[in-house]
Amino acid sequence: MPATLPIASIVFPKLQLPLFEDGRFTATKFDSSADKAKFANHLLRFIARGFPEASFSQAFYRRLSMCFSHIAHYDKHGFWDYFFTSTERCIEFLNDTLRGGGYGDPAWTYCDVELAIRKRVQEARVIEAYRQARAAEVTGAERELLRRLKAQYEPKVAALPPTEATPPGIIPRGPAVQLGLF
Repeated sequence: MPATLPIASIVFPKLQLPLFEDGRFTATKFDSSADKAKFANHLLRFIARGFPEASFSQAFYRRLSMCFSHIAHYDKHGFWDYFFTSTERCIEFLNDTLRGGGYGDPAWTYCDVELAIRKRVQEARVIEAYRQARAAEVTGAERELLRRLKAQYEPKVAALPPTEATPPGIIPRGPAVQLGLF
């Protein structure tokens, strides 16, 4: 069974509402409250729409890689490949989002944004939906593997139809192969 399976298509339209507004977060030396709200809304929209690659811009990656205790993973493409190419990896991203970050002073970090995002993701039970989707993917892959193995290894015996002389419940086998060897 492959280590990664196709990503589940799960959407949470209500996750992004209500939108965060200017003034909701503490401004930093480098970013305004509006900048923080814009990032928070973009991240929630990204999660709510099932992690679409089209929404994963360089600017979004740059900020996201500095939040929730993430690391850069070399570049945007490495970060994308690490977190968003399978349902299992999306679960890892969501786990990191729920566990990481929230440290520091909001005048210097995005900790206030991280805590607000964490709360929304928890309340929407996003990770539970992805875990259920992952379980369904694994079950489907295992059933397909079982089907292929059975087709390959189970003997194909052509059963003869029962005759009147055959007691009920007993299906006669074909002629013994060994008799034809002499």
